[in-house]
Amino acid sequence: MKTTVMFKTDKKRKEAVQKLAKKWGIPFSAIMNQLMRDFIERGELDFGRKSDGSSSPILH
Repeated sequence: MKTTVMFKTDKKRKEAVQKLAKKWGIPFSAIMNQLMRDFIERGELDFGRKSDGSSSPILH
């Protein structure tokens, strides 16, 4: 069964992801679904590095 997810995000970020997805020839929804699958499988989110060079937390 499929469902619709709605959330707010920065317009420029959404457009950048859509542009890259189109370049790769995959739908925007495929990107979002893969991100959710990765989160479910790993049980964590890695937000990378902060602008000051320190590590940001990994949420479990």
